[in-house]
Amino acid sequence: DRIANVNMRSIYNGARAVVPHFKSNKAGAILNVASTGGVSPRPNLTWYNASKGWAIAATRAMAVELAPFGIRVNAINP
Repeated sequence: DRIANVNMRSIYNGARAVVPHFKSNKAGAILNVASTGGVSPRPNLTWYNASKGWAIAATRAMAVELAPFGIRVNAINP
């Protein structure tokens, strides 16, 4: 639950809070924190890797969906 809350639900809840405001302004930027573990999973970190893969997929989906509203969505993979 902690991994899901920190790595996934925070992105979901953050987007729910700011996207309506950004849409009304026709501008905004969201920066999500993903990880190289979401691109190339490391051993013994299954659920962490999966949550970061979700963060990457969610970022890509939000970028496509929100671009017409002038909202940029990106992720960093530290």
